[in-house]
Amino acid sequence: VSLIHDAAGQATGFAALTRDITERKLAEREQRRLLAEATRRERWLAAISEVRLALLGGGSLDDWLDLLVRQAADLSHAEGTAVLLADDEQGSQLTVRTTRGLLAAPRPGDDPAPVWELATAVFRSGRPRSTANQADSPPQLAVPLSTSTGVAGVLLVVRGGGGAAFDAEDVRMVEGFAEQAALALELARARADREQLVLVADRERIARDLHDHVIQRLFAVGMSLQAVTGALEEGVVLQRIDSAVDELDATIRQVRSAIFSLEVQAQRHPVGTRARVLQVATEATAALGFNPRLQFSGPVDAQVPDEVVPDVLAVVRGGLSDVAPHAPATPAAATGGLGDAPGGCISDGGRG
Repeated sequence: VSLIHDAAGQATGFAALTRDITERKLAEREQRRLLAEATRRERWLAAISEVRLALLGGGSLDDWLDLLVRQAADLSHAEGTAVLLADDEQGSQLTVRTTRGLLAAPRPGDDPAPVWELATAVFRSGRPRSTANQADSPPQLAVPLSTSTGVAGVLLVVRGGGGAAFDAEDVRMVEGFAEQAALALELARARADREQLVLVADRERIARDLHDHVIQRLFAVGMSLQAVTGALEEGVVLQRIDSAVDELDATIRQVRSAIFSLEVQAQRHPVGTRARVLQVATEATAALGFNPRLQFSGPVDAQVPDEVVPDVLAVVRGGLSDVAPHAPATPAAATGGLGDAPGGCISDGGRG
C-alpha cells in the first residue's frame, strides 16, 4: 500500500497491490508436516532397530517386551501401553504380561474397563481397532500380535484424556511394534523348544546309561551271589547273601522306576497309570522338599482298570500331602503292585 500525492504534496489517495500466498502457506505447512513425519519415522526405525538388536542379543521375553512397550509409548505419545497375552491355547482370557502406565487386567468376576474390552475384541477379531477421545474414555488403539500359530495377544496403546485420536500413521507404527512383539514370542517359544529338546536328549542319555550299564552290572552281581549260595550250607553267611540279593533286586526295581521317570518327564502328555502317578509325585515335590521314591511291580499300565486310576491318583496325592506337614520327614517312598487288586504303600520317616 502506498499514498498518492498531488502537486502540493497533499495525500489524495492510495494504491494497493494484493498477492495471494495461499499456495505458498499450504506448501510451507505441508513441508513442516513432511519434516515432522520424516523425523518421527526416523525415530521409529531407530526404535525398531534397538528392539531387533535386543532380540538378537539374547535376554528374556520380559526384557524384550519391557523395551518394546517403552518405545511404543514414547513414539505414540501415549500415557499407557501394555502387552496382553492369552493364558491358554483357546485364549479364554487375556492377562497383562508387561505394562507401562496402565493398571493390571481385571480379575475374574470384575466388570472390565472399556480399554480391556477393546483388547478382547481385537484379540477375537484379529484386526486392529481404535477409539476416538470420549468423555468416559481417552483415545485407544489395540493391535493383534499375530504369530505362526495365530493371534497370541494384543498390543494396547492409550493416550491421555483430551489427546488426539490415532491416525493411519499411528496405526502403522504400532503395528510395526506389534510385529516385533510377535517375533519376540516366536523366539521365546523356539528357545523353550530347544531347551526342552536338550533336556530330553540328556534324560534319554542318562536313562540309556542306567539301563545298559548300571542295571546289567547289578544283575550280574546278583547272579554271581545266587550261584555261590548253591555251595553254602544253611547259616548266617547264606542268610546275608540272600539278603544282599534281595537288596540288589530292590535296587534294580528302583533304577528301572528312575529310568521310566526320566522317560515320562520327557513327554508332554503322560497317559499311562505309571506316568500319571509319577506326575502326581512330581507335583508333591515342592511341598515335601525332596523327590519321593516310587517303586512299581507288575504290569500296572496294562492291568489297572481305567475307572480305578482316579482313585489311585487320589490316594497317592493324599498320602504324599499327609507326609508334608509332619516335618521333619525323611524321604518318602511309595510302592505299588498287583495282586488280587491294585495295592500300594506310602511310608516316611517323619513323626506321627
